[in-house]
Amino acid sequence: MTINYKGTTFKSGKWHKVNYAIVKNRNNQFYNYCKDNDCDTVDYFNIYGVRVGTHELYSRCGCMGFDFKAEHYPPCINCYTDKVGSYLEGTLCELDSSGERLRIWKEC
Repeated sequence: MTINYKGTTFKSGKWHKVNYAIVKNRNNQFYNYCKDNDCDTVDYFNIYGVRVGTHELYSRCGCMGFDFKAEHYPPCINCYTDKVGSYLEGTLCELDSSGERLRIWKEC
């Protein structure tokens, strides 16, 4: 899907399913997160073959929010990843209202 928003074109990909994993041992990449938050399951999705936890998304709302008034990004883009130093840095995302699917947006 393509959207032209305030003179900028944004393209989206397909919807990706949000997966759930049970973290059992230290070999799991989400082990430290689960240990710190006293949980044993984590929600994640795959972007370009990399697992990203939903806890790693920055929401448009909240204290760490961005572009509250939708001045730069379309309202449908409601979160982004901030994997500093990686190619996923600043990846714009749309998480559906139920939190079960996610799609990636790119600024063209």
